[in-house]
Amino acid sequence: MGVAACLAIAARFAYALTISEAAPPSAQSPVARCEFFLLMLKSREGRTAYKAVSAIEQADPPEVTIAFEMRNKAARAPVRTNGSCEFDRDWRHITSFSLDGRRSQIF
Repeated sequence: MGVAACLAIAARFAYALTISEAAPPSAQSPVARCEFFLLMLKSREGRTAYKAVSAIEQADPPEVTIAFEMRNKAARAPVRTNGSCEFDRDWRHITSFSLDGRRSQIF
């Protein structure tokens, strides 16, 4: 699947997340929402396991940056990659994200 197609699918998925009913308060933290969203995007790659190793939450602008450790069965050493989610002012909706250096706006 091409990069453009993956980003289009991600944008639709993000829109579905923004209009879905709210989850319990414990699952509503911006870090948890961003991590879940980015892991869903990465899960399509197969044969690669991702684990969040650190997260930074900034209030202005509302943004969460997560460092992931990627393990591939063929690779001996883990590889680090970063992803981030930008939220609207009230932290309710993800407005854009970046993953592996690619940025996408969610409309």
